Amino acid sequence: MEYFKNSVKSSQAPSPWGGNGKSAGTPSPTSLSPSPVSSVCSSAGTGGSSSSSSSGSIAIPQRIHHMAASHVNITNNILRSYEHWDTADKLSRESREFFQELDSVMEPLTQHSSMTSLVRYVRQGLHWLRIEAHLL
Repeated sequence: MEYFKNSVKSSQAPSPWGGNGKSAGTPSPTSLSPSPVSSVCSSAGTGGSSSSSSSGSIAIPQRIHHMAASHVNITNNILRSYEHWDTADKLSRESREFFQELDSVMEPLTQHSSMTSLVRYVRQGLHWLRIEAHLL
């Protein structure tokens, strides 16, 4: 849990590539071979035509962008689930008697409880809360 909280708060490590596209650090072994883009640009000088963008932006395939966005979404959901779990744990400790009584009447919930058991447990708890609040 702390891993996810710390990773959200921490900033990204600086890129080894400067804003001008030149390496600011030690190049990786794979960067020593020419890329297909540099091959196209170098062959363009031999009579071919090529347009080169001077903005320094790189096009990311939509599939990769979608995968990265999905990863961020899943990570955020995991983070929120830990926060919800902590809140629920705190509230259950504050209302220990209520949940002990609910556990004695219903089957106690575990991570392996069925969805049906969860729904029955929640319905029973809500029923008792409505009775206590004089809503029934």
